[in-house]
Amino acid sequence: MVLFTDAWLSPGLTRSWCGPAVDVTRSNGVDCRDTLRLRTGSVREGCHGGRMDTNALDWNLTLREQWEVHWTQHVRPRLQGLTDEEYFWSPVPDAWNVRPRGTSTAPVQAGGGDFTIDFAFPEPDPAPFTTIAWRLGHVVVGVLAVRNAAHFGAPEASYASWEYAGDAATALDQLEAQLDVWSAGVRALGEDGLRQPLGDEEPFPEAPMAALVQHIQRELIHHLSEVCLLRDLYLHTRRTTNGADR
Repeated sequence: MVLFTDAWLSPGLTRSWCGPAVDVTRSNGVDCRDTLRLRTGSVREGCHGGRMDTNALDWNLTLREQWEVHWTQHVRPRLQGLTDEEYFWSPVPDAWNVRPRGTSTAPVQAGGGDFTIDFAFPEPDPAPFTTIAWRLGHVVVGVLAVRNAAHFGAPEASYASWEYAGDAATALDQLEAQLDVWSAGVRALGEDGLRQPLGDEEPFPEAPMAALVQHIQRELIHHLSEVCLLRDLYLHTRRTTNGADR
């Protein structure tokens, strides 16, 4: 059974894949222009509107940098210090979560270890609110591990068999491990590999690998932005300035 569907749009086509103001040139005090500028010699005049030689452009690097710069400069610093209380916290009742085995009341309790992830099939409408733990579990398994297994020789993975993290530190370790495999796999594709059809491992075998890379990066940016927002919500609702509960 395939759980959790991720929709994506292509021109003229809708498909479903199973499975405060900021200076944009600076992040964490670091000038990002040299990082953001393509390191191939294909962009002349850098940030000043120069012409781009598309024949010399390294498309693999261009695709990877969209995610890798976002991860290193923005997302990973925002996840630093994630606590177990934040990891499992929900601002509403009856949220889907990651729970000790046997304690969930969800119709589907997937997982092969001491913790399971909540789900239902078919998914309710509207879908329940999901915690940081749930969202990280989805990213680690459905967005990354399943694709790493299918395309980059990683061990087989599924929602049903995954050992979900029972604490925030383990979840972040799992996330970084799967991101390392994904990034290395995409890098190794070069440009020719990005043009190859996906094959039967995906619902749309005729689509090029580049389309899947774009989809996975959209998923990562989307879901990890949600995680960052939940951290902000936790910070601003759980405690007042004098330390008392709101």
